[in-house]
Amino acid sequence: MLLNCIVYFFFIFITFVIPSEFEIKELYKESVKWRDQAGKEYNIKIKDEFKLSEDTKLYGPRKSITILISDMIKNSLESLESDTKKNKELRLEMYEKDGKLNVEIYDTGKGIKKEHLDKIFGMFSHGKFGGTGKGLYFGKRLVERLGGKLNVDSIEGEYAKFTFYLDVLKREKDKQKDT
Repeated sequence: MLLNCIVYFFFIFITFVIPSEFEIKELYKESVKWRDQAGKEYNIKIKDEFKLSEDTKLYGPRKSITILISDMIKNSLESLESDTKKNKELRLEMYEKDGKLNVEIYDTGKGIKKEHLDKIFGMFSHGKFGGTGKGLYFGKRLVERLGGKLNVDSIEGEYAKFTFYLDVLKREKDKQKDT
């Protein structure tokens, strides 16, 4: 029994913490696979802009980055689900800028009150019923640990946009230079 627990926690550690190389398209597919159904159910227009070259790869903790993107999309969907606007939109953009992976998640939901913008990344800080207030806290720490930055821009009643970048891009041509 103890051995099973040790193996399980070792697997969790490897999956969430140990970096590996993987394709960004795989990350994208894992992050959004459930999102489209929720969009249809709540009449949310989904837009994706994937502006990365085919040979672009990431080097980092794959599972943690996937969960970060999925959680941020989930937060946007929750904001949009309860919104009464007719034109609801969720946009996910992935692009390269200055050699870094940039991810933007934008929604036309409830937005965030101006006085809460500097608090939302704090532990146990959340603006929704049933949330734990740990998602953005751990997400920001993960992004910073990977040499990036996580920002928010929002106007209450209009939109919320979360942007983060990670300095974890890897291309086949870069790998060839290393050898």
